[in-house]
Amino acid sequence: MKKAVVVDLDECLVRTNTFRAYGQFAVREALSCFRFDVLFALLFWAAARKCRCVSHERMKYRMLRKTRLFMTDARLHALADSLCARADTRIVAFLARRRGEGYLLFLATAAPESYAAIVAARMGFDGYCATPVPREKNEVWKENAREEKCKNTLSALRAADAEPAILLTDHYDDLPLLRIEKERNYLIAPSPETVRRCRAEGIRFYTEKEL
Repeated sequence: MKKAVVVDLDECLVRTNTFRAYGQFAVREALSCFRFDVLFALLFWAAARKCRCVSHERMKYRMLRKTRLFMTDARLHALADSLCARADTRIVAFLARRRGEGYLLFLATAAPESYAAIVAARMGFDGYCATPVPREKNEVWKENAREEKCKNTLSALRAADAEPAILLTDHYDDLPLLRIEKERNYLIAPSPETVRRCRAEGIRFYTEKEL
């Protein structure tokens, strides 16, 4: 079975919250072409989340539903270009070394598939799993986060006859993946709470300084 390096996207491979970047990009585009329906919807759901009237998952669902058709391929590629330009060069170099050693590279993220797939292709990943963009009003939809992300990551790796050998993440949301026995876990610029939770569960990890 092949070994894989599994990498988180937000605040890890790319040192920003990519869904926030997506929202900001969509707002600018909506303003530029006078799509006030898109603009007001994005601002409404962002405000509702800031006031804690809705969950992060609910906000993401509603924003993705509203922008599904508005965010054309051209816009998504432009966004992906800006995200790739912000990739952490140390992690990019680390992945290149692991690639040279025969590891597969896999992007696992809660970010929307619409642009995560483009980023994965641009940066030479062998596969990815991400949050699907909702299409039907009443469809079953889940954010690719926490246990769902772990399940989907393992499923995609099995399909590629691979297993997680190294994990890079910044957040305790990935505890389900961190708990899996592997060669190494790397915490990239983790919060004190992330470090505390990992230590409380006896999870061994390395820091970005040890990449």
